[in-house]
Amino acid sequence: MSDHSRRTFLRRTGLTITAGSALAAASGTTAVASTTAADPGDWPSLGGRPGNNARVASGIDDPGSLEVAWSCDCGGHVAVVDETVYLRADDGSVHAYEAEDGSQLWQTDDLGADRTPAFADGTVYVGGDGLTAVDAEDGDVRWQRDLEYSDGIRSPNVADETVFVVGDGVLYAIDATSGEAHWQFEPDDGELHEMSVPIDDGVVFVADETRLYAREASDGSERWTFDLEANDDDGQFSTVTPVVDYGILAVGYQDESDAGLSYHDVEFGGRIARVAGRAHNHPPVIGSELVYTVDGTNNDTATGHDIETGEKAWDPEPSGEGTSPLIIDEEHVYAGLESGPGSTDGDEESWMRFFAFDAWDGSVEWERDTRTVLSPLALVDETLYVGSVDGEALAALRPDGEGNDGKNGDDESDGGSEIDDDTDEEDGSNERGDSDDGGSENDSSDISEGNESDSTDDSSGSDETDDSNDTIGSNDSSDESATEDGGSSADETDDSTPGFTGVGALAGGGLAFEWLRRRVDEDEHEE
Repeated sequence: MSDHSRRTFLRRTGLTITAGSALAAASGTTAVASTTAADPGDWPSLGGRPGNNARVASGIDDPGSLEVAWSCDCGGHVAVVDETVYLRADDGSVHAYEAEDGSQLWQTDDLGADRTPAFADGTVYVGGDGLTAVDAEDGDVRWQRDLEYSDGIRSPNVADETVFVVGDGVLYAIDATSGEAHWQFEPDDGELHEMSVPIDDGVVFVADETRLYAREASDGSERWTFDLEANDDDGQFSTVTPVVDYGILAVGYQDESDAGLSYHDVEFGGRIARVAGRAHNHPPVIGSELVYTVDGTNNDTATGHDIETGEKAWDPEPSGEGTSPLIIDEEHVYAGLESGPGSTDGDEESWMRFFAFDAWDGSVEWERDTRTVLSPLALVDETLYVGSVDGEALAALRPDGEGNDGKNGDDESDGGSEIDDDTDEEDGSNERGDSDDGGSENDSSDISEGNESDSTDDSSGSDETDDSNDTIGSNDSSDESATEDGGSSADETDDSTPGFTGVGALAGGGLAFEWLRRRVDEDEHEE
């Protein structure tokens, strides 16, 4: 690890932002220690904790050692608890997989599920057409609640046996066991933004266009309300998913000239700072000293900003036309990035890559060409779960493929996968076949150090990547539509989709993830 000079945010009482890009407003708040960082042993909801902040206290020491432990044609979004991966698939069903080897435990029918699931006390909760509770043991539906909202319920959060969601501009507190409403909150003269509701220390946070609300989770009573108009501010709160950590609530904010973030004291609601030019679509991630955001109108790149001054601490050289949401650990920032021709200095070709940036200076510690934009979904027990934004693939990456020698689980379980180590890495073609319930049997491909990636060959112009471009690079202010909505899964799945290649030294643009390369090659051949 580099010898970074690490100031500590906790030594200060109050925050003041004075950078030229920030409009500071000091607050009397006292910063507190983080209460929402994901335990390295689980990832139960969006961002890994009810605060929505995608940060773990400890992660992967050496990202360069990551290899695929297992992969499957089962894209979506995940919660990972008790060594089980709970997947909300793009066909509206919910699946459960063994975290160790990817073998499937169960799968539901189409429940109209969408967004990221949340796990609590043996139950998986999913939004979408309504709010649904699924038994984590066998996939049986425990209850469903129709909130009469056609646009879909966002990712739920759970605390104290209560599920919190916003539907049709109303905040609902739903009993986790029965599905009955404890209470609901609707502003007198406005509608709440559709967002995943962050929870911190018994308080839930929601916003409409001009007001930010903190309500007691137990009964919905008011903790505090921050009103932009009362503070002579003609801006608006946006639908970027709010996050809570280190005593800070970070919410999306925009005015006539720019979009950014508004930082508020969790305890009293006072504005700590307003920072322009950050987080147009994806939620920020709050670290101990830096705030990590996706900057630029088209989510051009991942950046780190000083939590005390608001000044940009680093801006990595790789930039492009679409960066995935971020996950951070103490030392790394993980993100997928798509680049169009000319978007990076000296880069005349398009490419799609997955990166581990140094969290303190933004240097590239590890990268791979991927032929599709990958998004980090969860980081649990030194396993990084990634998915393709087209919703067609999920993979578990571990240091040196620990746990199963690169093989997927029981080939007789629905959706489970098996990797054949004898696959010829020189052969880029596969035979397509049907697999039961969206599962796959996967062939592993040993990587040759001389294998050159062809991931830059007109990838961004192909029909296959258009969906990825629309999802990752969109200007839509609704971050969850950018971070969680994926394309529908292919009707046919690949019987011999290989796992990720082993990780070796990068040279001349790096080595392709073989299973993704073959998937794209097949689609192009079918075209």
